[in-house]
Amino acid sequence: MKILILSDNFPPHITGGDSVIAFGLAKEFVRQGHVVLVLAATTDPAKQGRSEIEHIPVERVYSSYHERWRSYRSLCNPGVLRQVKRVLAEFEPDVVHAHNIHEHLSYASLVLARRATPKVFMTAHDIMPFYPGTFTEFIDPKDLSCPDTFDYRVSAAMMFKRFRYRYNPLRNVMIRRYLKSVKRVIAVSAALQGALSQNSILNTVVIRNGIDAAA
Repeated sequence: MKILILSDNFPPHITGGDSVIAFGLAKEFVRQGHVVLVLAATTDPAKQGRSEIEHIPVERVYSSYHERWRSYRSLCNPGVLRQVKRVLAEFEPDVVHAHNIHEHLSYASLVLARRATPKVFMTAHDIMPFYPGTFTEFIDPKDLSCPDTFDYRVSAAMMFKRFRYRYNPLRNVMIRRYLKSVKRVIAVSAALQGALSQNSILNTVVIRNGIDAAA
């Protein structure tokens, strides 16, 4: 089976968080005999193009823009999407598994992936599908108890107060629309699944990050 992994960040340039999980999955897919290609982004034009890490081919596409445009480019990054379309046409994947795409590859890449194969999945490693930053608004600093449940719902007023003129009122609406191209959104915890659900991202399943117990 041919598996295309989408991830803004990927080792060796990034060695933490979701990129390490994507790397571990890629290695396991190869070990099981699948044909794997990773499509990642880079902000360094000298690092764009094809390379290989531990027998895994990685295609890096160049993307760079000012942070103030992130809530817009994270939805649709035209220059990068042309490269995504090219890679999909050349590789012809049976499965596309997206990880971190909220900065450069953009959520619109899911639509292109769906045109190539019906088997498109996205792992949500954090709250970026509904909140583009460090999310602390659900915490009441005056209440030091440890409640069983939290209210993770975000509002337009909350987002504007936090991000001011970087706030894109269509961001979450468009992300939910793009996620319709995904067969399942994979949440890495039940708590994250609940937070996604409270913000109208419903097509989810919980699959926790795995580790190699023999390593």
